[in-house]
Amino acid sequence: MRDLGNDAEFVFWNWYMDLWTTPKILKKYPMYKTLQDDVIPLLPKNITWLDSSILTLIQTFGDGVRAQGNPPYREGVLVGKEAGFRPVIDFFWYMNPELSVNMFPHPFIRRAIQEAQYARDELGVDGVGGYRLAPPCRFIDDYVYFRVASDPSLTQEQIVNEVAGLLAEKPENQSRLKEAINTLEQFWTSHKLEDIEKAEKMFRELLPEEKSKNLQYVSNGVTFLTYIVRWPSPE
Repeated sequence: MRDLGNDAEFVFWNWYMDLWTTPKILKKYPMYKTLQDDVIPLLPKNITWLDSSILTLIQTFGDGVRAQGNPPYREGVLVGKEAGFRPVIDFFWYMNPELSVNMFPHPFIRRAIQEAQYARDELGVDGVGGYRLAPPCRFIDDYVYFRVASDPSLTQEQIVNEVAGLLAEKPENQSRLKEAINTLEQFWTSHKLEDIEKAEKMFRELLPEEKSKNLQYVSNGVTFLTYIVRWPSPE
């Protein structure tokens, strides 16, 4: 990071400070109410300010926010920017593997494009950060993140074309592979069993025709995911 010109002494991870000001938490820890504003004047300016965007907060914790009556939250990324810290980083926490199901292939193509454009056009951040603690079956996820981080103007079609070209050595297989990737992306919106089964079948049928290890990792990850999707709900 220093080789790239970052002279920050340390990174301050704001991490949705306003989110924790719920009545239950404030009853036990009342200082949370003003903790963010109390801390800012105490910090040196030559630090990296890192937070996940309000866009990610709403999409990840939306149910909890609505249950609290939709209290107003500040854009934590802009809090750091307006306080004069630099660089300010938008952390793409939506792709985190702490939610165990996200360890499996999860392209997040549309979501990644949305976040990258928001970071560039609305927040004007100095950079973005990703989150990776997962097996190689997440190859597509990682590739999508790095591509939109470098160029938020990319479309889903362009990204899928690139991924298919990397996963399939044979040009004649790329069309089917693109359909498999788009179907996998669709599953995470539809949550329909038929979508994940269709994607799994297409990836698996391509394996004997290709030598790509990454394709094998992705295909296996999708197969494992179908087991979880088929698992009966405890309800």
